[in-house]
Amino acid sequence: MSSLKHLNFTFLVLVLCSCNNPKDVKTRNGIPWNKNIKPTWNDFLGQIPWDNKHKAATYYYYSSKDSLSGDSLQLEVLNYFWKDSSWVATYYESDYLLNHELRHFDLAEINIRRFREYLQDWKDTNSASFDIYFSYARSFFTYDSSQKQYDTETDHSRNKIEQEKWNKKIDSLLNVLKEYEQPIFRIKKPKNYGKNAY
Repeated sequence: MSSLKHLNFTFLVLVLCSCNNPKDVKTRNGIPWNKNIKPTWNDFLGQIPWDNKHKAATYYYYSSKDSLSGDSLQLEVLNYFWKDSSWVATYYESDYLLNHELRHFDLAEINIRRFREYLQDWKDTNSASFDIYFSYARSFFTYDSSQKQYDTETDHSRNKIEQEKWNKKIDSLLNVLKEYEQPIFRIKKPKNYGKNAY
């Protein structure tokens, strides 16, 4: 069995201080990030929590899997909008608020592009070392402080001036990391891949 068996994983990220518990992972309904195809209010299918203090909430999750491709290790790292847990309160479905919500999804994409960049920087050829390298990355990229900063500075979309600043900042970061937009990429195969490196 491959020592990199843990590469097939999903980790979940909840944003906007939502109080509802996400549904079982098996029932998740995701939309992969795509610059040309954005979620709409019709994709916010989650139930509104009884103690809700917000107008809407965006949930997303990351997933990754690996496979051999000749002398390379092919990795697929994706960022999904989680339809079954994202929600919007009745009468608040404005274009302005939708933009605010989808910027959370964009921030998640920025984070996952940095994750892809980190993985593509792998230089060593030892499978056990890559195992540690990947595990560190998975732990690090699970937490994204920019989500909280975004909501604090925009006051959950109410500060329109700050919202516009963040719109431009997010667009700029997506452009800077455009090289890592593709979810599928290859790295040099660790020499002990497929063996028990422990």
